[in-house]
Amino acid sequence: MTTSIQSLDPLRFPLQGSRLIEASAGTGKTFTLAMLYLRLILQHGEEHAFSRALLPPEILVVTFTNAATDELRDRIRRRLVEAAAVFRGQVADADADPLLLQLRDELSAEATIGGARQLECAAEWMDEAAISTIHAWCYRMLREHAFDSGNAFDQQLENSDGDLLQQATEDYWRSFYLSMGRDDLALVRGYWETPANLVEALRRLLPYADRLPQADPPETVIRDCRAAKDSRVQALKAQWSEQAHADALEQLFDQAAAVKAFKQSSLNRGHRAGVLQGLRQWMASPEQVAPDFFAKDGKSWRRMSSLAIAEVWLDPAEAPAEHPACRALEQLHEELDDLPEPYAELLTHAVHWVRARLETEKRRQALLTQNDLLIRLDQALCSERGERLADSIRRQFPVALVDEFQDTDPLQYRIFDSIYRVRDADPETGFFMIGDPKQAIYGFRGADIYTYLIARADTEQRHYTLDTNYRSSAALITAVNALFQLGEQGAGRGAFLFRQGEDNPVPFYAVQPRKDAQGTLLLDGQPCAPLQVWLVEDDITKGHYGELMAEAAAREIARLLRQGQEDRARLPDGEGGERRLRPSDLAVLVNNRGEAELVRGQLARLGVASVYLSERSNVFATAVAGELVILLRAIANPLDEWLLRQALATRLLGLTLAELDRLNCDELYWEEQGELFRTYHALWRRQGALPLLYRLLADFQVAARLLRTPGGERELTDLLHLGELLQSASDQLDGELALVRYLEESRAAADDEAPEAQQLRLESDERLVRVVTIHKSKGLEYPLVFLPFIANSRAAKAGDLPLKTHDADKRLQIHLSGDDDILAQADEERLGEDLRKLYVALTRARYANWLGLAPAPNFAGSALAYLLNSDGSDLGARVRGLSCLSVIDLPQVDPDRYEADAQQQLAPARAAPELRRAPWWITSYSALTRQTLPSPTLGVDASAQAPAPSADTAVQETTFEETAASPPATGAVRLYPDKHLHALPRGSRYGTFLHGILEWAATPVATDAEGRRLRGFAAAVQARALRREMLGQRCNLRRLTEWIDPLDAWLEDFLTREWILHGLASDGGSPPRLALRDLSPRQVQVEMEFWLESRAVDLGALDRLVQQHVLVGQPRPLLGGHHINGMLKGFIDLVFEHDGRFYVVDWKSNWLGSEDAAYSQEAMRGAMLHARYELQYVLYLLALHRQLKARLPDYDYDRHIGGAVYVFLRGGYAESQGLFMDKPPRMLIEALDRMFAGPSRGAEEGVL
Repeated sequence: MTTSIQSLDPLRFPLQGSRLIEASAGTGKTFTLAMLYLRLILQHGEEHAFSRALLPPEILVVTFTNAATDELRDRIRRRLVEAAAVFRGQVADADADPLLLQLRDELSAEATIGGARQLECAAEWMDEAAISTIHAWCYRMLREHAFDSGNAFDQQLENSDGDLLQQATEDYWRSFYLSMGRDDLALVRGYWETPANLVEALRRLLPYADRLPQADPPETVIRDCRAAKDSRVQALKAQWSEQAHADALEQLFDQAAAVKAFKQSSLNRGHRAGVLQGLRQWMASPEQVAPDFFAKDGKSWRRMSSLAIAEVWLDPAEAPAEHPACRALEQLHEELDDLPEPYAELLTHAVHWVRARLETEKRRQALLTQNDLLIRLDQALCSERGERLADSIRRQFPVALVDEFQDTDPLQYRIFDSIYRVRDADPETGFFMIGDPKQAIYGFRGADIYTYLIARADTEQRHYTLDTNYRSSAALITAVNALFQLGEQGAGRGAFLFRQGEDNPVPFYAVQPRKDAQGTLLLDGQPCAPLQVWLVEDDITKGHYGELMAEAAAREIARLLRQGQEDRARLPDGEGGERRLRPSDLAVLVNNRGEAELVRGQLARLGVASVYLSERSNVFATAVAGELVILLRAIANPLDEWLLRQALATRLLGLTLAELDRLNCDELYWEEQGELFRTYHALWRRQGALPLLYRLLADFQVAARLLRTPGGERELTDLLHLGELLQSASDQLDGELALVRYLEESRAAADDEAPEAQQLRLESDERLVRVVTIHKSKGLEYPLVFLPFIANSRAAKAGDLPLKTHDADKRLQIHLSGDDDILAQADEERLGEDLRKLYVALTRARYANWLGLAPAPNFAGSALAYLLNSDGSDLGARVRGLSCLSVIDLPQVDPDRYEADAQQQLAPARAAPELRRAPWWITSYSALTRQTLPSPTLGVDASAQAPAPSADTAVQETTFEETAASPPATGAVRLYPDKHLHALPRGSRYGTFLHGILEWAATPVATDAEGRRLRGFAAAVQARALRREMLGQRCNLRRLTEWIDPLDAWLEDFLTREWILHGLASDGGSPPRLALRDLSPRQVQVEMEFWLESRAVDLGALDRLVQQHVLVGQPRPLLGGHHINGMLKGFIDLVFEHDGRFYVVDWKSNWLGSEDAAYSQEAMRGAMLHARYELQYVLYLLALHRQLKARLPDYDYDRHIGGAVYVFLRGGYAESQGLFMDKPPRMLIEALDRMFAGPSRGAEEGVL
């Protein structure tokens, strides 16, 4: 029978032995726990007191989350401080807690003074109090009792063993599956396509490995299963052949067709022939397991069997459903469905093998996961040294209080029972379990209410209850009591399905309201009913039910909020008065994210902002995390164009459709984006992920754009949170790709409850309507609660593996397959948890609940259907017959759109004083040739107008040049890849590509056949494998795989070919001859950067000066713009020294034609002038002139400057060698030197 239970008096509760406290929702569980803690400090209670006064480090308090631990520590500390103040008389009796006054009055004057001192010391000692999660406490015990527990002193604690599990599973796959034959492996892959799929299956089962039987190795399992299956199939075929069922079916339906006994349009001759042919083929084929038509799940065979023959018979009552052949066809389908499968045994073997491998590996690496902490301590307590360990822990913690005990699992209880011997109720110790079995809803986490029932049996006659609800209004408490008493007093198994005859270990006890719990929601001055129901009595689909109730809830919420704004909806303010209803007073409780999105969509439609709070609000599971993966992939591989396009298309970067289209038609814009991502890559490598994220936010104005959108504040917070997590993870990871993988794996494992990954709460969330999962809402309270989907349920299914049930001894049973009995029991336990979820949901509100009820298809299996004793057909009558439920009409129209009250605005920032500086900017050759300087306008100094943007890097400078010079491809001639490069695609990206190859060629290191160490160009020629690897990587990224061989041949020729510089021969001398291979690294400088100070340089004068001295008389475009003032920067592709002379080299990928002959001196000169390259090499030589003048003591332009060599890379095999050469006169360079120095200096020295 139901065990007796006592009402708990916090000052008389016995503080010895083991006791169980049931604390219903809102009954002051934490308040009571703090009071018991205070009494243990004071040794209060006379015969009910503990044997001695305790200190905070001696009182173990265990709860199940870090947040609960922090809250509990704070509540106890405040209670101790409050009690000390009362004892010292620092608080007036009228303002003090009556319970503390009663406690003070029970102590003598001397004990009161000493007690105040004890309480103050305890409060100061709370930082060292033993208040922790069970996992943290187990970790502490393993370290502090390493000898007795048999564990290493120094073990590393990991939150997850995901990497080890993946590795162990891959080892298992290699060990047992890879050597299988094709058929066996195909069978295995039918269950798990990859090791990753097997990991997911194992992850669900590993905690229950001890409850699974041992299994044979996979090859044995599959062989035995095949043999058993084949034996059964052959027996079935023999049975069908002997009894001639196929012939009997044919005869039956032919005769029935002759007399037109059935609907031949639904089962014509062709349909019947297909089934009969399939049966005969199956019987004749030794290898065929089942007829083909079963796999197709067709209707014909069902209509020829007892299953559905009545559907086609004209008179269903005359249908031959019991004909032996029809019954045999039905049974054949059932028996073939029931053929043995190796799935369960394969998985069981994998579970045991992988668990053993995991344990071995973790011990080798001295690693522990959270669950290992419990397992190791339990193993230590059960070992031969266990009693000594338990005794040590009892002396260390003579009293333990376990909060939220209903969420304990068998392993946790076994640990506590080993230490405190719960059934013995030892008066020298105290073990107090505090919880509420009616709120045991975390079965999916491993919590087990049956463990609570075992503890309840172990503490028989020592049960206590808190029977006063301090949370809710009297009307709501009465209504909820009445609803659950329906189930408790009905003919079923009690309110929570645990009653068996007279015994009910989880009864429903009605709670009473506090004395002043009369306030409630007032609408136009009238009290609101506590349990209001939107009722639909007609049959309705599940989808329609969800849409209808989401709409109803949103409309009612919007109406209430508008009434609140009009001061017509008011709530108690907690101080004896009233206040207006606010959005934060309302919560919508849901089962899952799908329901949350449904109701949030309706709320948003009506202008009501909401926030979703879930047990699994993992920042890695957000959409912004998915977009960040795409971005980081592209930044980690900045040369991969496909990844770059994906990144630029993300919503996070916010490019418009026009900007995305521009990527396809504007070569320069595309290259700018590519260069930007290469810059990001360098920033990531240099500074880390978080600085990279801040740069992205700034460059693409992400923050400003997100904050203008609904939910943008949440997305921005999540993005910054992810950046911090990535920066932290990067300390343990090597390289950018490893960090990308970490983010991908974290998203895949987003169901893990890592505390650091929980979404951060926003201050603005506190002002919104909350949409909360029922699991998340446990322990919370809200003034008003909406339960629009509370009639939903989901029955247990055969595919919900593993299925969990409990036997008569309350022990957990794990099933990897389920018959009807197992499914029925699993579903009953599911209904029990749903009843407890309903209790949690209905007890979150302080004043009122709104419920959505309808006879949807899954209503009959719901918790409310059980309490109401309704299958849905009589739902209306049942609901209307209950005084505790108030039926209200579904809102039919939308209320006026809700407009939230304006938040207090910050004062505008003070304007910064205007600072006028002299115009100064940075420009470059490419900016000059793209010059877009506007003409002087009225009142504006032309010198103050900035030029086109300059290049920041050598790659960007190359891009600007190549884009300006590359003509559009016509596609008129079909060319094929070869080393002449005429067929290489045109455009700036390919020019940049060739520049990159030549830049690389100056950097490698290699060893020749004689062992000599080579560097630079010579090494690039020698190291063919290294060269091809480089080309392979770069070509594959650009989808140029077919160009690897031609480019390799071209590059080797290019580096070894002798250049004959006819145009740069000294007076009367022979032309210089050289090959790049022969230049040592000391003779070359790649991508030499320079900066030239430019003091009010007149661009018109500069242009005229160049035209007077370089390629005189040749037409060319005029240089636009007016002045430059600041710095001229540039990057010279190559500077080299040969025979005492210095040369500047620039690589040009310009396409002049499809044959070598197109690269004549005349053609190259035309291209040079068209793109104003002659201005470029003049500026390059000016920079080199200044550099050498500063570095060489005997510098002379004529003697030390060799000239400029412009290499047309596609013309290397032409008669011209693809080389354009020139050396401007000394007079020009010196004149430019004076011009760039500034007008004053130029006036003094003269400018030509």
